[in-house]
Amino acid sequence: ELTFDIADGELGDFYAVIEKLLQRAVMLYDQERARGQGDAETANPFTPDPDYEPGSGQAIRVDRSRILSPLMTLSAYFSRSGALTFKRLTGLSNFESWVLNEIAMDAPIEWNALVSRLDRDHSQAGRTVRALVDRDLVERSGKPGRRHGRFGPTTEGQRLFEIIQDASRQRSTFLLAPLSAREREQFLATFEKVRRNAV
Repeated sequence: ELTFDIADGELGDFYAVIEKLLQRAVMLYDQERARGQGDAETANPFTPDPDYEPGSGQAIRVDRSRILSPLMTLSAYFSRSGALTFKRLTGLSNFESWVLNEIAMDAPIEWNALVSRLDRDHSQAGRTVRALVDRDLVERSGKPGRRHGRFGPTTEGQRLFEIIQDASRQRSTFLLAPLSAREREQFLATFEKVRRNAV
């Protein structure tokens, strides 16, 4: 179902790019583990699919029935290294970094718009925003009551937001470096088909 309207050759090219990206994502993860040995094992744990474990010397097998496995493994390595990076640079958890980033990108942001972007329930978002306010990284304005407020970064929150943005750009540049412009374009076009089929 997810590979509907994707020809065999296109799918093969898609898997080849995933393999390149996966090698880079593992390099990012290994770099962050080396920088912060202490909590690397407990932050954002995941279990990679053994069939798609990088470094085995085996090419990713093109299999229409298992297209999610290499994508999930790529996502897991990139997300986990990101969590370690943001923790090291800002002292924030992955979700706290995400919330601060969403607030600062569109400040001042209304409560309902923020919760919608985070795709979390109000209570989880509320706890995280409250923690960021308590740490003087986010400020609230507007009517009384959390759901009527508008949120923006404090001076320190803006400083951390810029660190998050800069680190994100560097990580993305590193991840995509081995790809030609044509490979990027084709990969994104195929990924859009997978996303459309998923929806």
